[in-house]
Amino acid sequence: GLQRFAVLTSFVKAAERLGWDTSTCVRRAQEEYAERHGYELIADSTCADLWRAHLDVLPPMRADVSRALRDSGFHTACKLALLLATLHTRPDIDWVLWVDADAVFTNPTRRLEDFVPADHVDFVLTVGAEASADLVLPEGVWHSIFPWVPSGATTAGRFNSGAFMVRNSAAA
Repeated sequence: GLQRFAVLTSFVKAAERLGWDTSTCVRRAQEEYAERHGYELIADSTCADLWRAHLDVLPPMRADVSRALRDSGFHTACKLALLLATLHTRPDIDWVLWVDADAVFTNPTRRLEDFVPADHVDFVLTVGAEASADLVLPEGVWHSIFPWVPSGATTAGRFNSGAFMVRNSAAA
């Protein structure tokens, strides 16, 4: 049947990090993309409140996360918190796409459905084309994970944690 998609993001402190003009333009572009395709846009603005509201789903908040939330209102763990809380409380959503507050859709005509393979998968990750010094593995390891990567390669591109999709499933 027809699958339901939602776009998740967090604009906490986005104006401070990106500047007001940029953060406003990016947010509007994400809203327009979701509207265009009939997706719900779920944007978190209060990570600490979200965490408190979903203690049954989320792991206990670590001290470093608590400090970051107190000091700046955001921590990268907020991404996981919003994702888990949404998957747990919204069984009506089949797939969620996480996009960072600075991510834009370069081809807004492409639907999220276009990126979900026909075979059953639970995660769709984005990988950049450039080699990454951030994640170097011994020869052959990348090839064993991704057969299209040459067997002698020690890098396979840059994993992008700023945009990925997760199926609302037990594996998630």
